[in-house]
Parts: sequence; structure tokens; C-alpha cells
Amino acid sequence: MKLNEKIQIKRTKKLFDNTYSYKAVLVCPLSGLFRGNNIQYAQQKLKDIKKTGQYPLWAKKATVKDIDFGLEICKVLLKLQNYSLRIESPFITFYSNDLSDIKSITEINLDATKYVTMPMEHQSMEKDTVYVRRLDYGFKVTMGRTMQSQLNFLQWIQANAGKIRMPKRCLDDLSQGHSWGGGHFYVKDDKTLTMVKMFLGSSIARVDKVVKLP
Repeated sequence: MKLNEKIQIKRTKKLFDNTYSYKAVLVCPLSGLFRGNNIQYAQQKLKDIKKTGQYPLWAKKATVKDIDFGLEICKVLLKLQNYSLRIESPFITFYSNDLSDIKSITEINLDATKYVTMPMEHQSMEKDTVYVRRLDYGFKVTMGRTMQSQLNFLQWIQANAGKIRMPKRCLDDLSQGHSWGGGHFYVKDDKTLTMVKMFLGSSIARVDKVVKLP
């Protein structure tokens, strides 16, 4: 099965929410009505807006065409199962493991489809795994919140060049006395990962295996 050629395709590097292989991003001015994934509620609110002409304050620029688009999204979603939504107005991000569901949701309005993210053909996706093309590292470490600088760890990295690939954002976070996390870096092998865990301990939010694609 192939998607319409007008759709921009990106490649999935890891399972979304450690569950879904596919992601479709739609531009929908009334996306806020879909928060909580209560589709019946969203459908009724859209019908009410169309009837009364009273738009939410956050969607004053929406049009009847946008209402109809929202209603078509509801119609499709009510037929589907095993999917997830994320709302960041004006975007609806739709997650699924079924390419036919991606096709159904994007074909409502191709012009409103920002892009689709999907695996390469015949590529299987595993949990806790990141798929890359150009990195010869074994693991990806994502940091959580830190309450002190990690200067000893950063000095150890300098003394063990080639074992850690540290992007600038994460380097800056670990140099500070406090950070909210979210930065990441790559680790060469199991032995190096053991050392990383000794330095950072509970400050590590997650560790993903890295698989290099051909």
C-alpha cells in the first residue's frame, strides 16, 4: 500500500511512545476539540459551532470549511481502533501501527497533511530501539532532570574520546547546576554504558539500543 505522492514522507527512527510505527500530522484549526481523544464530544461541539456560528476564542479564524474538515476527521476516527492522538494546536498528530489507517486519515484532506513518518519498507521496529544510518554507537541515553553539574563525567568523556558522542545541548545541560532533562547522547558499547550509569545513575531517563541501518 502506498500513500498519495503529494504527502511528504519522513522515516521513523524509533517507535512513537514505544508503541507506534506510523505518525501523521494534520493541520486543523479546531484541533483543540480533540484533546482527550473524546471523539463523540469533538463531533458534537463541531456540530454546535456549525449551527450557532459561535467559534471558541482560540479559533476565531476558523471557517466552516475547517468545521467540515473536523467532522470528517471524527467520522474516520470513530471507525478506527488502536491509535493515539496528540494535540498541539493547530496540529493533530495521529499515531498507528496500521498503514491503512494512516491512508484513511490523510486522504480526508491531502493539503492539510503536513507530513507522515513511517519505517522503511520491510523494516521491523522493536521497542526501546533507535534506528539510524550514520552512527556507529550501541546505545542512546536520554537524560532526565539533574540537580547538580556532572563535571566529573564530562572530564571522563574527554579522557575517553570516541566512546561518547555528546551533542551540545546535552553537554550544556550536564555542565549546569540544574537542568530539566530531555537531552541525549550516544554510547559506544555495553562497557561504556556501565560507566555512564555509574556516573549518572538515576539522572538517566531512558536507554535505547541503537541499530544502524544499511
